[in-house]
Amino acid sequence: MPVTTPGRPAAPRRPPPADPYGLVSPELFIDPHPLYHILRYAEPVHWSEVLNAWVLTRYADVHAALRDPRLSSAMRRPVVTSRFPAGMRDGMEQVDRFLSRWVLNLDGEEHHRLRRVLSRPFSARAVLEMRPRLDRLAAELLDEVEPRGTMDFAADYARLLPVRATSQILGVPREAEPLLAAWSHAIAVFFARGPASPGVLDGMVNALTEMTEYLRGVVADLLRAGSEATLAVLARPESEGGYGLEEDELLASGLVLLVAGHSTTSLIANGMLLLFQHPGERARLRAEPELIATAVDEFLRYESPMMRHDRVALEDFDLHGFRIRREDRLVLVLGAANRDPERFPDPDRLDVGRADARQHTTFGGGPHMCLGAALAVTQAQGAIAQALERFPTLRPAGPHRWREHFNFRGVESLPVRWD
Repeated sequence: MPVTTPGRPAAPRRPPPADPYGLVSPELFIDPHPLYHILRYAEPVHWSEVLNAWVLTRYADVHAALRDPRLSSAMRRPVVTSRFPAGMRDGMEQVDRFLSRWVLNLDGEEHHRLRRVLSRPFSARAVLEMRPRLDRLAAELLDEVEPRGTMDFAADYARLLPVRATSQILGVPREAEPLLAAWSHAIAVFFARGPASPGVLDGMVNALTEMTEYLRGVVADLLRAGSEATLAVLARPESEGGYGLEEDELLASGLVLLVAGHSTTSLIANGMLLLFQHPGERARLRAEPELIATAVDEFLRYESPMMRHDRVALEDFDLHGFRIRREDRLVLVLGAANRDPERFPDPDRLDVGRADARQHTTFGGGPHMCLGAALAVTQAQGAIAQALERFPTLRPAGPHRWREHFNFRGVESLPVRWD
């Protein structure tokens, strides 16, 4: 019983905090890793009231969950939408109609069929053939900024390169960059902060509608011109050497690839920031440039651009003594898994030569492994290597700023200069 002091009422019992580990705390934007270390140690399977989900932080659990057929990607949208107030459900159902056709939100044979088609233009072999084009794009961007002696490494280089590469591969004109940036920003805000604000929800619906209509026109232009760009090949009938995707599949796929190009462009900037923060590893990489492939894998492990994935349980099952119920949501914390000392010895040490860095979970795993993984890694290798070679004196020119997003971990701004 509470201890009382004469003349004073007993202190009321306080309910436990809804977010005891700060899973939606702004502190996560600065450095999430201390919190994730605590959570992984204290409650590796944690029920979060504020997320209304189970949170997994151990490498073994996250790795297994990414491949578990009892967990669904397709169920994520309807389960989340069903929990919104009735007044918001109509708007959310509009969004879900768009998102339900994205390949990452499909399961089973439908997912397998569409992924089989989309994986061809982004296979490791196809990306290897693109390498000279990707390196030229990086060189062009460096040519543009070189006379200035300064730039925002994130905004002027790391963010533009993947966007231009994806647009060029798909066949989207470069002059559309401002439009794509605005639409992608509205979509990113929705995923970062949720649809609680009517303005955020309306922005998401408008962005998806306008972007889809724009892509419809782009595809028509490409087909009329007989283009071999990826969108045209995906749209062209199989009898004409294409893949014959239905229009809704084609437009949804083009949209998600472009949004991914804008929203997951953090790898290059994250990697450069890490080299600034670890000058010994930067010197090592300059002395041994052949380590660039391993270094990029280590950047992906150490500061994961994708911090969280989620899934929904298709059936009841037990996990380490906890009962997971059908339609329970599970948040898989990739960034925590990538710093698990049970899997990566001395996980808080950056090591550009780490032999097992490639075992990171950043690109997911199993049937929903990231389609653009080979493209992201290849362009990051070239972009970072070229920047280090072109500007040997490259250094910070001011404080950096992290993106305010719980799922995407990335440097929003990184001012740099060189002599």
